[in-house]
This record gives sequence, C-alpha cells and structure tokens, in this order.
Amino acid sequence: MKYEPWKPVVDALVAALSHSEPTEADMQAVVTQLARLGDLLQAHPNDPDNASIRSYTLMSVDLPSFFVLLGSNQPTLVERAVKVIHLLLRPLNYTALDQDYREYIFQGLQAGNPETVLLGIRELSKYDPSSDPAFGPYYLPWLLKLLESDHGEVVRASQELLVRVCQQPANFENLITTDNQEIMAALMKSSTVCFRIYDLFVDIALQSSDQFERCRAETVIFQDLGQEATSDDLLRRLSALEVYYKLCETTYGYAFLQELNIFPAYTELLADPEPRLETILVQCSAVQFFARLIDYDHVDFAQLEASLGLFDLMQTLLTTSPTQDVKNAVVIALGILGLRNRGLILLNNHNKLVADFVDEYNQSDRQYALVCLQTLAKIFEPRDPITEKICHITSKVYGRIRATKAIKQWVTLAKMDMDDISPACLQVLEGMAVYEWGRKIMQRTHEFMTYLLDRNSNRNYINKKWKYSLVNILHEKDQEAASPVFENSVHQLLDKYVKEGPFYVNREAAVMLESQ
Repeated sequence: MKYEPWKPVVDALVAALSHSEPTEADMQAVVTQLARLGDLLQAHPNDPDNASIRSYTLMSVDLPSFFVLLGSNQPTLVERAVKVIHLLLRPLNYTALDQDYREYIFQGLQAGNPETVLLGIRELSKYDPSSDPAFGPYYLPWLLKLLESDHGEVVRASQELLVRVCQQPANFENLITTDNQEIMAALMKSSTVCFRIYDLFVDIALQSSDQFERCRAETVIFQDLGQEATSDDLLRRLSALEVYYKLCETTYGYAFLQELNIFPAYTELLADPEPRLETILVQCSAVQFFARLIDYDHVDFAQLEASLGLFDLMQTLLTTSPTQDVKNAVVIALGILGLRNRGLILLNNHNKLVADFVDEYNQSDRQYALVCLQTLAKIFEPRDPITEKICHITSKVYGRIRATKAIKQWVTLAKMDMDDISPACLQVLEGMAVYEWGRKIMQRTHEFMTYLLDRNSNRNYINKKWKYSLVNILHEKDQEAASPVFENSVHQLLDKYVKEGPFYVNREAAVMLESQ
C-alpha cells in the first residue's frame, strides 16, 4: 500500500483544531502542522498527489475552519494559514471563488492584517477580463478603499487588479459609478491617496486611446490632475511629475499635457532666481523629468526644448545655482540626454551648456566629480549606431577636459579600488575604448597601458568586473576596426585576459598575495 505522508499531517491538524478551548500547546501544534501541510501542497503543484492531498484535507477540515484561523493575533499562524488556503484554492477559477467564497473574500479584503488582505486580492486576481463575465461590482468599493492602506504591497496589488479588471469596458463603467466616485472623492482628501488614484487612472487610461478618452470624458480625475501643475502646494507639483511622466509614454498622453500647457508651470520654477527649499526640490525633479522625455521617440524633443528654452535654463542653473543638489540634478539630466544620439546632438548644438558642464567637472571636488564622471560615462557609452558625428562630439567633449582630470587621473582613481568613484572611472574608460580617438589616447598613455595589462591592479570584486569589461570592449572594438590602434602583441595579451576571465589569478601571484 502506497505511503501517503500527508495523512498523518492532516490528522494531527484536525486533532489540534478539535479543542473547543485550545491551549498554547494546541495552537503551536496547529502552526507546526500548517507549515508541514503547506510544504506538502507546494511540493506537488502538478503532481497527481496534489489532488489527493487537497481532497483528503478538505474531507477532514472544511475551508471555513481555515478561514477562522485568519482572525488570530498570532502572525505566524496567520501567515501559514494564508499559504495553505491559497494552495487549497489554487484549482478554483474566479467564477467558482465568487460563487462559493464571496463572503470570505469580503472578510479578507476588510481584514486587519495585510497577509489576509493580500490573500483576498490574490484570489480575485484570477479574474480574466478576456474570458470571464463582468467582475463583481460589489468588490470594487473595497478595492478602492485599500488604496489608503499603509501597506505598500496591498496598495500595489489593489491597483494592479483594478487596472486589469478595467480592461473590460463594463467593469470600467462599474468603477466610475456615482457611489464609487464619492468614495474616491473622500479618499482624495489625503494627498498621498489622491496621487495613488491619479496613478490608478493613468494606468487604466494608458491601455488604449479609447480608454484614455473614456477616462477624460467620464471622470474629473484628469481635470484635477492637470491642475496639480499650478498647485500652491509645491510638494503636490513635485508628486505630479511622476504621474505626468507616465502619461507621456503615449502620444495621446503627451498631447494631453501639451493641450493643458503643463510644461511652462515647471519652467517658471526652474527660472526662479531665489528658490525656497520646496522650489529647489521641484527644480531637481523637473530638470530630470524634462531630460527623461528624450527616451520617448514620439516626443519632438528639439521642438520642446526650443519652445521652453530648456537648455538655457539648465545652463543658468548649472552655473549660478548656489545649491549643489540642483547642480547635481542638471549634470544627471545631461547624462540622460547624452545617452541618446539625438540628445547628444542637440546638446552639441547648444555648445555653451556642454562647455560649462566640462568646466564644472574640471573644477569639481571629489563628490561632485563622481556625479560628473557618471554623466561623462553616459556621454561616452557604447551605442548603436556610432556615427561619425557622434565620434566627433565625444572627442570634442574629451578635448575640453583638463589634463589633470583626464585619463591619467581616471587610471589613478580606478586603481584605488573604491566602491564609488573607481567604477565610474572604469565606465568612462570603457566608453572611450569604443572610439578610435579614445583608443589612440589610451595607446600613448603609459599609465593606462601599464594598468590595462596588470592583472593585480584591482582586488575589489565589482572593479574587477568593470576592468574586465573595459579589456573586453577595447580588444573587440580595436580588432573590428579597419586600422587597429594596438599592435598584435597587445591583442594577444588582451585575448588571454578575456579568455581567463575577470577573476583569474596565476599561481605565482596567488602565492605572493598569501604571503602579504
């Protein structure tokens, strides 16, 4: 007869649950047997045994008895009960759950602990908008109320479920009934929850242009969202930027923001000559918000920059702001722009901004230099395609760098094996290695060549990986070139380095290290 290990576990669980006034020992036994049962159910998700375990469990203990455990004040007991219930319910689809366990799902959504709430959301997430009938409208008010939860995972799961449910038009209409809009209006009195609801409706709206128009026409959410750009509360303006950026993912979302003339409200703050602390926070976020729009191909960034005078504003902030955080934000924004070919070309056309950035780096202290180096790494970063124009621009940027802050300094800092500035220098060097002009500078720099071929120059794990990446890129790009910069003897050494990997240490070197 086949041994069925789950039977004694379930029997022990039944025995522990059978006491009308359970002792502490009884409850500990429940916790132990729940853990074992959970492991057994989880170990056989596609095994025929799983059906047998589930069947025997439900014959011995009805599901409501498990649901009762969710009201315990013992976190470990609740956690293990949640796991077992989820695994027992795994074969049931949304329709079956809604029909047979609606009362318990309601209780779960209103529970005082996040584990039970998440169980309810997880079971409702079995809903398939492409094949299931309309989602139960009676769940929607509770899911909306969960957006004010203090538990981030509950908020995220509720929002994701609502977004997916609204892929079916009938469900969207149920979400925006008068009663639900009144619930949302009450929730939106909290600034935090208000922006969660904005985020929810933006996610729903971005499903399609039709859905976007539906959201605009049938709710006041987008009208309210547009007004946040001119709010007297600068922190609300700050929070709105992330929602606006998400809207810009689509042509219709970006067009909506242009239609509302959102962007000038932020450039006015960038131009504030005597900013308060809140204004400084918005300046830092706004300058990077505008730069990140370069990633959206449907955004005509050249037209946007010209209409707002963005580069002039960035240049003024970079050279005159008394706040280091603002300068850092502008430098980071330059890196975001410089990472894209069209962004780098536009920056090159605004020559003074790039020149001022390099001047800032030339005069920087260590901490500011780190931010500048990270931006230089993005400007030099390998890209496809590398055009003659990009080669010229990157070479010109390097040519502006003071000799004491250029390649020899980067090699010195790379060898120091620090956790922050050493990787930044190695990334800049890797970017240089892509270009013929960069490899020529490297080839004639004795300090670099000595470092390049020295296996023991770095001991830090991360820096070893970056050094290896530099060697690999330089070796590959130079060999691909019509006229290689490095001699064949150097390539033989680089080839050996690449084949041995980043962490190779020869035996002689290892003995020397151990003796130190």
